[in-house]
Amino acid sequence: MNDVNITVYDGASAWEAVQKMAAIKKEIADGLVGDLIDPIAPGTAQVPAVIPAGPAGKKRKFEPRPGFYQGFPEVTSDKRWYFYWDDSIWQLVDLGKIPDSSIQTISYNNSILTTGRFWNTSAGVGGVMPESPSIFGNGTTQDFNAGKVKIFKGDIISLRTRGGANSRGYYITNVSRVVKLLSAANVNTLTNPFNYEVIEDGWLYTTCIQTGYAAFSLSITRNRAEVLDSRLTAVESAMGGDQPSVLFTPPRFRNNPLPTAGQTLRILFISNSYAVDTTRDINRFIDASNIPASNIAVFVAFQSGGSLNDWWSNFQNNSNVSLERRGGTLSIGEESGSINSILSKHWDVIVFQQASLYSTNFATYSNVSKIINHARKYCTNQKVCFAWNSIWSYADSYATKPTGLERLNLTLEASKKVFNEIGIDIIIPTGVAIQNARLVTDPIVDGGNGLTRDGTHLAFGTGTYIAAATFFYAIISPFFNVPLLGSAARRPATAGSGDNANAMAVDESNYMVCQNSAFLAVMDMWSVRNPVILE
Repeated sequence: MNDVNITVYDGASAWEAVQKMAAIKKEIADGLVGDLIDPIAPGTAQVPAVIPAGPAGKKRKFEPRPGFYQGFPEVTSDKRWYFYWDDSIWQLVDLGKIPDSSIQTISYNNSILTTGRFWNTSAGVGGVMPESPSIFGNGTTQDFNAGKVKIFKGDIISLRTRGGANSRGYYITNVSRVVKLLSAANVNTLTNPFNYEVIEDGWLYTTCIQTGYAAFSLSITRNRAEVLDSRLTAVESAMGGDQPSVLFTPPRFRNNPLPTAGQTLRILFISNSYAVDTTRDINRFIDASNIPASNIAVFVAFQSGGSLNDWWSNFQNNSNVSLERRGGTLSIGEESGSINSILSKHWDVIVFQQASLYSTNFATYSNVSKIINHARKYCTNQKVCFAWNSIWSYADSYATKPTGLERLNLTLEASKKVFNEIGIDIIIPTGVAIQNARLVTDPIVDGGNGLTRDGTHLAFGTGTYIAAATFFYAIISPFFNVPLLGSAARRPATAGSGDNANAMAVDESNYMVCQNSAFLAVMDMWSVRNPVILE
């Protein structure tokens, strides 16, 4: 986005003051006050510093320097952090990012608009906006041009646009795309811009017809300190007024790091049909990257509809399972037997996930820690790394609700808890990657029904290709030190077996957008972004 300009005003000292005030407010509100002590020097990733226990019956605090502390995530230089001792345990509090300054103005021109698209909706206030704009005519005429920008509470918007008879000039929604404000039909703000102070986080949708295209502009003035303050308030509200707003406590177990720079890699998915879809095209990327097939093995222990509770029952009963090879030719020995005998092999990475029916409900994840402990107990490789497949949501047309972005957001919240509370810190964000691709209208990547063949399982072609690309980039790429972007892997639409509904080939016209969808998801596993715009 070369035509987006950001003007920054000097506010570093003001920002620091706001942060310190936020820290004081949190301490008073949460009962985290304590005597300030000299900071404990940080360690390295290989040898993290150990924080000694504080005094009994006392409260202490210190502001750490960037580095590593045993049992906690990295203390980074881009955020303000505090450790608090509450008489029994150290807690690490994240007070938010430290931007370059407090106030900025972001200026956009018509480069953020997609030509030949418009927001095709009759939604009034209270209605829900579609995830993507509709194609107008043949998709090339500038009669309509559509854009969408993230906005935050406290932003000051100044918009110059010209709507049409069939598409309003702007809509303002909350984060769930529920319309809060909209323009009249045929609105023209080119001379007198629409100015508005945003009252809650959400989205700004814009449409501009051809006669206003050249003059279209949008500026957003943002007080980043206020954005931080609203985030702290939201966290406190979500956790309850009587509970401390601690954003991180030590997880239940320490995960081993993702293995890198080795010769052979053995990966096991313990899952259901979603793992089959995730790995369906993985050999295409392995082959295109010139990774010797004899150096890698990807297997799936598959149970149709298998949930975490189902697999915990299998573990307890030491049930017999058969593995399905999904990638590579590296031998692991016997590929069927009791679950304990399967787990006892030298796995480098074991991947878990929840069944799609339960993925939005973290209460159904209660056996994850037990499953992990059982797997580590039997695995021959005590350096085994555990990963989590954060799966995609149902297509909007699917009967089981919620669907689409709403369902994905709920699944992501559960995945974040797996990350923060349980300790699986290697995420394969297939759900975000698929949702990224669902934003794309040009080039065409969706053969229909949200890149699925039945509303839930991925369509053969672009759907399964994007999922495999995400798995490849998250796990395999760093191990063999091979890139994803620019991979020569392609995917015809015709599958060798199974239902081929809504298949869309991955070819020279769309492969880059498919790879971008995976790349952006792995780089930011919690946010949906349009892969056509790779910043």
